[in-house]
Amino acid sequence: MIYLNIQIKKNGVIVFKKIIIILAVLFLISADLFSQNVDEIINKTLQNQGNEKLKSIKSMKISGKISGMGTEIPFKMFFKQPKSIRSEIDISGKKMIQAFDGKTGWFISPQSKDNKPEKMPDEMLTKLKVQSNFLESPFNDYKKKGINVKLLGKSKVDGKNAYKLKLTMKDKQSMTVFIDADKYVFFKTTIEVSKGKEKARLDTYLKNHKNINGILIPFTVENHINGKKASAMQLENVETDTKIDDNLFKMPK
Repeated sequence: MIYLNIQIKKNGVIVFKKIIIILAVLFLISADLFSQNVDEIINKTLQNQGNEKLKSIKSMKISGKISGMGTEIPFKMFFKQPKSIRSEIDISGKKMIQAFDGKTGWFISPQSKDNKPEKMPDEMLTKLKVQSNFLESPFNDYKKKGINVKLLGKSKVDGKNAYKLKLTMKDKQSMTVFIDADKYVFFKTTIEVSKGKEKARLDTYLKNHKNINGILIPFTVENHINGKKASAMQLENVETDTKIDDNLFKMPK
């Protein structure tokens, strides 16, 4: 699954919303639409981006900065197989921590006076569990997962020759993924959210790809809402198969 993190300001405090959205898009079909089928495009892209290498790594550590609304926030993320994850975000000198050790999800709010850890509500834990499977691609064994992938067309998108694929999940949620037809690299996703009469188009751009130990990783991720840049994540350092203590993911007593 792919999730979009959006920064918003609420009562003067920056919070983060994770959104899963449904998209319905029609696209002009080019003359060479059937020159390659969906499986060929997906397999070539996964191979080019080092998917098999990614599945073999045991741990990953990422650090960088998130920017938006004139604010820049340092963050760190730790992943460890099979399901452990921890994120740390520095907000005005205080850390917001979310972690899952494979059994228990917990968090520490920067608004907490005593930094006391709390167990995650079910909804927050469910989202973090999905995020913890950082090696999973929606295209891996997508047929077995009940995910429908449809090739909508091939055309110029943001100056690139691009394949446009629509993914529809088992729960009927969907997203559109754009693949560079020349380099076979994911470079954009588009999703839409509706709440009442309000609608928004959310575009995520994956840029500045770097090869880290055989894995192609986008070091710049930009989120745009209705065509306007809302936030960005800039990776500064990525380490794979680095030693991470299991206690980092366990809820402090």
